[in-house]
Amino acid sequence: EGGGGGGGGPARISYERYCKTLAGSFSRTFEKGAYVFKEGDPVDAFFVITSGACEVRVAGPDGKERLIATLGAGDFFGETGLLEGRSVRAASVFATAPLEVLAIDRKVFNEVASVHNSSALSTSMRERAEARQRARLLKVFENMSVSLSQRRRFGKGAVVYQQGSPAQLFYIVNEGELEMSVNKPDGGSVRVKTLRPGDHLGYDAIFSEVHDTTVTCLSEVELTEVTKEVLGDAFSNDRYFSTIFEARQQLREGQLAAASQGEAQILPMMARAAAAGDGVDYSQYESLIKEMAPLEVSHGEAIFQQGDPPEQVYFVSEGQLECEYDPKLDSRAKKRRPSGEAVVGRDGKPRVVATLGPGDHFGETAMLEARKARNLTVRCVTASCVLRAMSMARFSEILRQRPELHFTVQRAAQMRTNQRIRNVVASAADEDLRVVSFAPGETIFRQGDPSDSFYVLESGE
Repeated sequence: EGGGGGGGGPARISYERYCKTLAGSFSRTFEKGAYVFKEGDPVDAFFVITSGACEVRVAGPDGKERLIATLGAGDFFGETGLLEGRSVRAASVFATAPLEVLAIDRKVFNEVASVHNSSALSTSMRERAEARQRARLLKVFENMSVSLSQRRRFGKGAVVYQQGSPAQLFYIVNEGELEMSVNKPDGGSVRVKTLRPGDHLGYDAIFSEVHDTTVTCLSEVELTEVTKEVLGDAFSNDRYFSTIFEARQQLREGQLAAASQGEAQILPMMARAAAAGDGVDYSQYESLIKEMAPLEVSHGEAIFQQGDPPEQVYFVSEGQLECEYDPKLDSRAKKRRPSGEAVVGRDGKPRVVATLGPGDHFGETAMLEARKARNLTVRCVTASCVLRAMSMARFSEILRQRPELHFTVQRAAQMRTNQRIRNVVASAADEDLRVVSFAPGETIFRQGDPSDSFYVLESGE
C-alpha cells in the first residue's frame, strides 16, 4: 500500500481534472502512534503526505509487524490497492510523527489513474505503483532468506518459455527486455506486455501447471530463477506475499483477457514463430521501426479518414485508437443502395469495428489489397496517442526486400481483417446467427447453388 513519489519530470494535468481531484479530496490529520489504516481495512482512498512521517508495515509469519517502507512529506500511499482492484488493505500505515495527509476518494482516483487515461500524471502513477510492488516482492524474498543467486542468461531471440509448456520456474528480470505474448485460436499472436528490469514473469508456477503466454527475449537478457518449490513455501508461509502475489496475478489475468481480444501483431507473431523453432530475424522488425518517423496526435484527432487516399503505414507506441466505419461514406455501399442510404450502428452513428493499442499497426492493408481509398477512419480516443509512421512506398519497398517480414505482415493483416468481419457480422446479426456443424467430406454449398448465407469458420478445416 505504501508509496513513494518524486523522480521524473513534471507531469501535466488539465485544469478541469485538477479541479475535479481537489473537489474529491479532503485533509486528515493523525497523531503520532495512530494508524491511517490497518491491514484488512476497506480500500477507499489514496493519500498524499503534506507533512509528517509514517511507516508501511505488514504482519510477518510470526504475527509481528514488519517494516516495508518509510514515507515523508511529498510521498503518497494507498494507491496499489485501488489500482489492483482489491477490496481490503494488504498492509498497515502507522504515523511515526504528527501526520497530515490529503485523501482522495476511490471514485476520483480511479478517474484520474484509469488505464484508459494516457496523461503523464496517470501513467507516472501506475509506473511508480508497479515499481514499488516489484521492490516489495523482492524484499519479501530477502526477509525469508530466499536465494536469488540462481541467475541465467538468454540470447536475443531466445524463448524463455512458450504457451502450453510446463510451469516450473518464476523469474525476475535483471537485465534486458522481453516480449510477453498470447497465441489466439485463429493463429494470431498479441502482445500482453513488454518486460524490463525489475519485472516478474512465470506466475503460472504457483497458479497453474502450464504457461498461458509465450515470453521471448528482445535483447540479451539476464533473469533470476526461483523454483516452484521455493515459491510455494513463500506463498504458504507469508500472508503479505500471498496477498500481493494473488493481486498481481489478478492484474495479469486482466491484461491477458484484454490482449486476447486484440488483433494479430507482427512482433508477437515473430515470437510465436521463434517458439516453434523457426529462424526469426528480429533485426528486420527493429530496423523497420527505427526508420519510421514519430507522430503524436491528441484526443479526438483522426489519423486518416474513410475515403482518404492511403499514403502512410502506422505503428502504435502509446495510447488507444478506434477504427470507425460509416457506410454513408462508402461509395460501394451507395452503389448497392440506389437511394444512397445505408445502415449504420443501431444508434445511428458510425460503427467502431476495432480498438488499437501499443504494438498494433494499421494502414498497410490498403497497400496489400491495392485499394485507392481508406475504408475506415482511425481516431485517437485517449488524451494523446504516440505513433510511428512511414510512407506507403517505402514500406512496400522494405517488404519486397525482406520476404520473412512481408509474410508476417500479410498474415497479421489477414487475421485482423477476418476478426473485424467476425465482429461486424456478430454485432449486426444478433439472433440471426446460428452454429452449423458439418462432417468430414460433407459439402457446405456447390457451385451454382443460390447464395443465401455467409459463413465464419469456427473450427475445422
